Amino acid sequence: MSAFTFGQSNPGNLKIPNTRQPQKPQVEVPAASAKPKQTVANSETVTVTRVQTAHPLSQRISVNEAGDISIKGTTKLYVTIDDQNHVNYYYNKKGGSEGGASVVSFQVNKNVADEIRKVAVPQKRAKANPNLPEIADPTKSNSAFGLPANYIDKLEKGAVKGTGKVETPK
Repeated sequence: MSAFTFGQSNPGNLKIPNTRQPQKPQVEVPAASAKPKQTVANSETVTVTRVQTAHPLSQRISVNEAGDISIKGTTKLYVTIDDQNHVNYYYNKKGGSEGGASVVSFQVNKNVADEIRKVAVPQKRAKANPNLPEIADPTKSNSAFGLPANYIDKLEKGAVKGTGKVETPK
């Protein structure tokens, strides 16, 4: 008798109890970076994304009607840079729109993103390097970062005006 794996047909009409929990359908967040990369002051831009929940402490990045962003607070800010798969994963982990999650995205000067990637340290070294970005969630993405206050400031200053948006995919 061969081993049976869920998802295969039942070769011997074995009675196998269904012990799996029903899965919520996964939502795919529209890619903010699907539009062509913008050029600003002769420099490319990349997409920065943050999944925010309805919890007030999660509401760190706001976008005004003109598409300009502002960032509240100085505690570590977790963002994803140009990784749509991680955004989809985290949005669904936070319950999607049913769980009150939304996706904030904006363009930032590529030089800022490159610096974050270059100097980021693994989480186990973050306490010894409190002024450097930390690589967050490395088992899911190499583009998720926790930014300390000095890099939050760099991110906000490097944001391209008018590119911010908030989405709540269904």
